[in-house]
Amino acid sequence: MTTTAAVHLRATAQPAGDGLLGLVFELTLQGGVPLDLPAFAPFLAFTLQAQAQGQALLVQQPRLDLPLQAVTLRLAPGTALRLQPPVRLRLAATAAGAGAAADPLVWTISPAPAGLHTTGLALRVQLQLPPPLDLSAEVELPA
Repeated sequence: MTTTAAVHLRATAQPAGDGLLGLVFELTLQGGVPLDLPAFAPFLAFTLQAQAQGQALLVQQPRLDLPLQAVTLRLAPGTALRLQPPVRLRLAATAAGAGAAADPLVWTISPAPAGLHTTGLALRVQLQLPPPLDLSAEVELPA
C-alpha cells in the first residue's frame, strides 16, 4: 500500500527595511511520513521570476560567494518548515539604474515602472529541490 502526501509551498515577501523586501518560504506536509531534505544553509536553492504590467522584469543576482553548510531539514506531517533565504529584493526604475549592488545579498528587480512598489508586481519562486519538493508558487506581496 502506498501512502501519498501533499507538500504545499507558501512564499511571502516582507518589508526588510530601507525599501527592501525579504523572502520567506513555508513548506507544509499533509499526510504521509516525515521527509528528510538534504540542503545547504543558508538556503539559496530557488529561482525568482518577476513581472509587472504583463512584462517580464530582470532579476539581477550579484555573484555570491558564501560558505555553505550541508544540513538535513526535516518536514514532518502537519507541520510547517520555514526557510528564509538571506537575500533581499529591491526595485530599480531602470536596468542601468540598478547598477551593481554593493551588497551581494541584494537582488535587484529592474526595470520596474516608476512608482511601482508592490502594486502591479508579480513574483514567482521555483524551489530547486528534489521531488516532491520541486515546487513553485506566486509570492504574496505586502500591501
